[in-house]
Amino acid sequence: PYSRPQKVAESGGTRPGIRAADSAPPRPMQSSETLLEDGQAKPNPVRSASPDTSSSEVDPSRAKRTKARDALIAGCVANFGVQYNFTILAIALLFLEAAHGGDGVWYTDDLWAGQAGAVLKSSSFVGAMLGMCTMGYLGDVIGRNSAFAVTSLLMAVFALLSGLVFAPEENGDQAMGMLLAARFVLGIGIGGCYPLASSKGSEECGSDNALQKNQAVGLIFFWQAVGDLFPYLIGMALAPLHHTEDPLGHIGQFRVALCIGAVPPLVVLWYTYGQQDGRDTSQIDHAALAKRTWSDQVRAGSKEPGAWNNFLATSICWCFYDVAYYGSNQFTPKMTEQVFGDESSIFNESWKGAVDMAVGIPATLHALWLLRDWGTKRVQTRGHFAIAITAVLVACVWTPLTADDASQAMAYVLFMVYLLFYYAVNWGAKMGCFVLPQEVYASEFSGTFSGIAAAFGKFGAIVGIWTFEGLTPVIGLIPVMLIVAALATISGCISQNCISDRLWEVQKQQMKAAREGAIAASISSNAANEIASPLHPGGALDEEEPVAIN
Repeated sequence: PYSRPQKVAESGGTRPGIRAADSAPPRPMQSSETLLEDGQAKPNPVRSASPDTSSSEVDPSRAKRTKARDALIAGCVANFGVQYNFTILAIALLFLEAAHGGDGVWYTDDLWAGQAGAVLKSSSFVGAMLGMCTMGYLGDVIGRNSAFAVTSLLMAVFALLSGLVFAPEENGDQAMGMLLAARFVLGIGIGGCYPLASSKGSEECGSDNALQKNQAVGLIFFWQAVGDLFPYLIGMALAPLHHTEDPLGHIGQFRVALCIGAVPPLVVLWYTYGQQDGRDTSQIDHAALAKRTWSDQVRAGSKEPGAWNNFLATSICWCFYDVAYYGSNQFTPKMTEQVFGDESSIFNESWKGAVDMAVGIPATLHALWLLRDWGTKRVQTRGHFAIAITAVLVACVWTPLTADDASQAMAYVLFMVYLLFYYAVNWGAKMGCFVLPQEVYASEFSGTFSGIAAAFGKFGAIVGIWTFEGLTPVIGLIPVMLIVAALATISGCISQNCISDRLWEVQKQQMKAAREGAIAASISSNAANEIASPLHPGGALDEEEPVAIN
């Protein structure tokens, strides 16, 4: 094409204005190409139809979907493990109590003034408070996956140790002390899952849409409801396996029930160890963040706009909610006894608990579905008010339905009213407490402040367990339920006044934009399919009728 060859500079470069490709030697023709008249190589459609498997490039969209899937699996399994390990202790102690002698002599009803179960549960909650604060902070500083791996390893190791404790020379206090220490450290690992699972799920869900982030976090939280139910199913499955009076059989069931709790954190460890974080770090000063202590991080986050309102709506509301949730759980056995009687066995206790816990699954799914239509503010606010209304309802019907002359039908009515209350407790407020911190806190602080909010919740759980257990025999159930209603009403008012309406407005705009984008894409696709050709004005070319073009 040139009148004379182009000279190449001695340095190996090309003349100004001449492309390197023009001066390069011709490329050898590939086997999948044919030569045209102008000397250019044309791909052979038959040979080039198969993809080039030698390329090492990875589809970014596929990698993003894989990361979102892995984050969702890790979060769901972690939350399942959280509630399983919290709840299974009650079932495990039933097996230990049933041993009566031999290896099981170190646990009796009157151990630690009859409060052994409450002390063990509270030790897990205290450990969880520590884990929520420290692991959430570590997730902000060293990364979600690194902190998640640490907290999962703690859970796995100490869930196993909980199930393997023994009584040397039938020393009950020493054995229970070992179990107490193991449950405390296990609680640290459990607590870390709260902020890390929600932060990771929100940041790696594969979307920048706030509503989709919330729904990813809500779906992760749903598995806590499944984790609440599963221990009672394990109790029902293990109880019939004991056919003799040998106490070691019950000890084996005790160990199996607790050791199962090590499985979920091992799965989470598989999905998090060595993985890169998916959060957007473009707006984060890593050098400054790495130097912050926990108190520095809290002070920095407290200077963010709306920090005080966010603290009230997340931490204080979560605290009040857990007082009501764990405090009201003290009444569950009384309600079930009204309908199913007071016959006590491991299988019966597990079955009754499964009936109660099963209510949490549809309640949580209902709240998750409403996130799209109501937004987090309305789900949380109306959830607290629903708890208040149903608590007052239980207080109103308690006396007439439990009178000595009340029929068995009245017992069923009371149980249905209580299930309605339990549905409300597991509904909107519970979902809002878990989702809201990820919505209101920036990624730089979300782990730390989500952990603080969850720690306030567990503090409320400890208060609810000990206060309500002591108050109920003194003042009765009706005043206690009215206290629950008062706390829920206060939480609803705080949520209504402290959660910004702008959050929901932004989400609605994002939904509208996404819907319009989907409609535009659909119209564009349909229009492309209906473009008329010159020879077929009514539509695209008919492949069955060959057309000769002159």
